[in-house]
Amino acid sequence: MTITGSGNVFSEVPGNARDAGFITIDFTFPANVQNKTYKEPLYRVPSFPGNVKLLTKAVYFMNGNTASTVNTAVTVAVHNATNAEDAVASITLAAANVIACGNTNYAASALTLASTTSDRSTVSGMTATEPDINVAPGDVLIIKVVADAGSIVTAGSRVQIVLQPADIAGN
Repeated sequence: MTITGSGNVFSEVPGNARDAGFITIDFTFPANVQNKTYKEPLYRVPSFPGNVKLLTKAVYFMNGNTASTVNTAVTVAVHNATNAEDAVASITLAAANVIACGNTNYAASALTLASTTSDRSTVSGMTATEPDINVAPGDVLIIKVVADAGSIVTAGSRVQIVLQPADIAGN
């Protein structure tokens, strides 16, 4: 089945191969994040042929082998550094999110996807006829953690983001 229509017509129907796949980016914290704001580059969004952008399908936090510690508040988020550091997805960690997980036995806690505050629909001549997308070609995504005094996100914890390329122009 092909994508039909003219102009910026959004469709999640896999009209060609790039619409059918997913891009999974995985970030592992190399050291404890304690009592500070931590930022680290995550991913530079590629440019695809035609009018293609990336839908943010899901973002997860997975704790490391040692349990993290929550004092008052710890926020883990993926931000779009190119778009004024708008949040793509975020979570405020609670006790259920910081249990120790051995190696591959990760307990995935879903981050809440942002909505219109990080919409990138107007980038590259595209109009806002498709759902909120959060990222556009060339954007740089970063990991951002804000840990208050006494809070620790342990080394080995992971953030995983799942993106889906989508053809929004009927090409």
